[in-house]
Amino acid sequence: MTVATEHTPRNKRPVLNIGIMIVLALAVLGAVVVANSWKKGLVVKDISTRGNKILTSSEIVSTAGIEKGQKLYSMNLDAARKRVESNPYVLTASLVRDVPGRVTIVVQERVPIALLHADRHVLIDSAGIILPEVKEGKVFDLPFLTGVTLSPDCKPGTTIHSAPVREALSLLSGAQRVSDDLFHRISEVHVASDGELLCYTSESGVPVMFGQGSIPEKLAKFDSFWKQEVDREGVQTLQYVDLRFEDQVVARWNQQ
Repeated sequence: MTVATEHTPRNKRPVLNIGIMIVLALAVLGAVVVANSWKKGLVVKDISTRGNKILTSSEIVSTAGIEKGQKLYSMNLDAARKRVESNPYVLTASLVRDVPGRVTIVVQERVPIALLHADRHVLIDSAGIILPEVKEGKVFDLPFLTGVTLSPDCKPGTTIHSAPVREALSLLSGAQRVSDDLFHRISEVHVASDGELLCYTSESGVPVMFGQGSIPEKLAKFDSFWKQEVDREGVQTLQYVDLRFEDQVVARWNQQ
């Protein structure tokens, strides 16, 4: 009796797979080496800025300490970012490499909201931070903030923590949120010695007594009163407005 026996050939796939993997690994390694070599050769050819309306691009680039011709991937972007954010006008900054040769600096600026009038004039933002004078002759149309005493060591970057000053700044930032018309209707916010807030209108310098607290509600009442009454009667006949009473506006008009 003859018995037929099948002989299965030895499987050579594992050997082939290992060989393919080695080739692929060498190819990837080679690509990485080439890419790294290419990246090392890239240099900064252009530096651009975005988000700046107050600071000039040259100011930001100079503060960042980045120059054309530097190696694109050898510079410390985090250190450059910290240098840019050292400017009191910069709230946040970020730097991005744009291959093949550009660095983009994106900033969010602090914006002055008032001109603080004390022993000297200084710009101040809504967070109470003192801002330096702006170069390039930029002019801001801002209300005055008076009745505030500045300590001699107050310099750009210093934050004022006084509660009445913070409330005055919240009044101005709240007016901005309501409308540009309401914000520009205020020419001065005076902080009295007892912390009471007194505003003066841009037109005719009408005193508006805000007192303390409930600023959003008082701004809404003031804006509504102005649109409904003052625009109809005329600001020239208005002596003062008192917003310190709940749910009402007290006003005095010149008697004709």
